Amino acid sequence: MARPINPGRLILATIFAPLAGALFLTLFIALPSVFDDGFLEAPFENTLFIGQIVVIVMLFFGWPTILAIGLPLHAVLCHKNMRHWASYAAVGAVAGLVPVLGFGLFAGEHIPLALLGLGLVAGALTAVAFHLIRGPHLALTETTNPTT
Repeated sequence: MARPINPGRLILATIFAPLAGALFLTLFIALPSVFDDGFLEAPFENTLFIGQIVVIVMLFFGWPTILAIGLPLHAVLCHKNMRHWASYAAVGAVAGLVPVLGFGLFAGEHIPLALLGLGLVAGALTAVAFHLIRGPHLALTETTNPTT
């Protein structure tokens, strides 16, 4: 018989997994200022600036995407018994394109190819982090539909 699903790890994964994608995107957003001459003069303020970018990316892109797209895709992957990290990475990469395309439509401009690539990588990193926090060992023993 399958073990009952523990929602605690699912909640933790939902809260903390977007941090992986946000850190990745922030690295590329804030990287030019790291090489600026003024960055080393005030490292504390610049570190706070980088932290603010991480929080903004998580609030406006990470959490809405994981709630609207990531959790339903997680349910589909569990139902289809596709619980390998590579499945999560592939689905997460596609889900990572959604906020990038939405941002492009909102801005009303064409979307640079590099931004699409960043969305793919950030989505895949977030999905793999979700899978690791959720617990690969739990995913192999739990089921969402114990009657089949």
